Amino acid sequence: MLNRLFILLFFLLSVTLCVLFYIFGIPRFVDDFVSQLMMPVADVVVTDNVLRDGGEYWEVVSDGGKQIGFQKTIIRNKYFQQQSRLLLLRRGERFDVAMTSVSESDADGFFVAGKSMMKVGLNPIETNFQVQDDKLMISNGETKNSIAWNKVAGADAVIRSLLEKPMQIGDERKMTYFDPSQSQIIETKLKATEIKVSNQCNGRKLLDIFVRSYVADKVIFEGRYSVDRNGNIIYTEIEFGDRIISTLRTSKRHATAILTANNHVEYGDIGEVQLHTPITLPRELTPISFSVKIKSIKNNSLDIKDTFVDSPFQKVKIIHPQRAVITVWSSINEDPTQYGNKEYEITNNNTTNTADDSKQFDEYLMSSGLINLDDPDLQKLADSIESDKLTVWQTAVELEKLVSQRIRLISFRLGFASSSDVLQSGCGDCTEQAVLLTALCRKKGIPSRVVLGFVYANQKDKKESQDVIMVFHLWNEVYVAGIWRPLDAAFGFGGADAARIKITDDSLKNDSIAAICRSILKTIGQIEIHIEKF
Repeated sequence: MLNRLFILLFFLLSVTLCVLFYIFGIPRFVDDFVSQLMMPVADVVVTDNVLRDGGEYWEVVSDGGKQIGFQKTIIRNKYFQQQSRLLLLRRGERFDVAMTSVSESDADGFFVAGKSMMKVGLNPIETNFQVQDDKLMISNGETKNSIAWNKVAGADAVIRSLLEKPMQIGDERKMTYFDPSQSQIIETKLKATEIKVSNQCNGRKLLDIFVRSYVADKVIFEGRYSVDRNGNIIYTEIEFGDRIISTLRTSKRHATAILTANNHVEYGDIGEVQLHTPITLPRELTPISFSVKIKSIKNNSLDIKDTFVDSPFQKVKIIHPQRAVITVWSSINEDPTQYGNKEYEITNNNTTNTADDSKQFDEYLMSSGLINLDDPDLQKLADSIESDKLTVWQTAVELEKLVSQRIRLISFRLGFASSSDVLQSGCGDCTEQAVLLTALCRKKGIPSRVVLGFVYANQKDKKESQDVIMVFHLWNEVYVAGIWRPLDAAFGFGGADAARIKITDDSLKNDSIAAICRSILKTIGQIEIHIEKF
């Protein structure tokens, strides 16, 4: 009797397996079964379609293979939320970055509302977005503004597209969506290339998808996604030159393990560029010409003309798509009408030189989460400079000196603290000095913005020899007498010396520092600088 029962059970099991093989295919069934046996849950979690199973997953974020933080994603119905936390070291000081982005879409998948919350200073900064007819309303506390709006998808457009209809080899897709974390409309193109064995996912076979994203037709990043059969993104690699930022889907325990670890990644020196030739008394030299070269990188994705910009005090002469001679003039001069680059012309892509065209300057005079013009302490500090007795340029120079004197405790534990945070703590580095100077200038009615670039610096190593280097730095530009003129509160010279190279500028509108971060990431390790002449 038992033998007959055993034979019957064996027969039923055999039939069941045959049915499974018929439905799913023998290769897929065996591959999935073996992969699950070989893949510990603590390392990689491959879920079913997240639209069906609650829509929550965790990822490890790594830089060059070293874990720097984690990310949590929730996706259900038309709601999408992504939380990120990075734990880094900046010159030995612990530096935390926490960000949350929420995107809500309508029944057709178009973005209708969202918010971003960022904490890189003492207090979090929250920005809210709401679509109203043909306008996107942007608010931060009492500060409100709007921009023209055309319908685009929510921030989860790529994830939902892959889940709802997984790609096959050779497929191509293009999506345009609004990302609240970057306060920008992004266009992303996908191309499924091949099925590869993923070393990061314990040998699992995953579909490889090439990814390239654009803002205003400019490439902001490119990389690849590794996707399972259900369309879940299991692993990503985003390339910034030779630098690779990756995410790997995993368990919550594994993702958050960095919170208790002490091996955080040091970010203090990653932006250093060897100069080889020392600059003596840079304050007294003008102009200085630098030979700047972009190293040979994959696809030549970094272009000199898209990396460095002309300005009234900087001229970029293109020698080759990856090489230029950049001449920089000092702005340390009592005459605000003088500038160095006589060939410079303000184009429609920049602020015009018509001083009475107030709309051109709105974003350089406005308040925001980072620039809190309603802070009574800021008002008191601004009032300490009697600007009615000074010219506009003299007022800006006095404010530069004031910030230079006020922030005496240099600290790298803050990323981008707000002007209120800086006034409260009295500490920071060049980013805090630039943010506070921006706020003070705007409080005095002077259009102001922050500038990212390289600046000359000396640093001693353990052998007590001097390294001749240029490092990433943030300073300011103010609009005076029809010219954007540099100031640098880190030095307090009454202007900016010529021993620097400008990469980009930003009004800090909508509290997004994404453009600055991208400029840093894409140039890290990719730039060679030599002195041409001075």
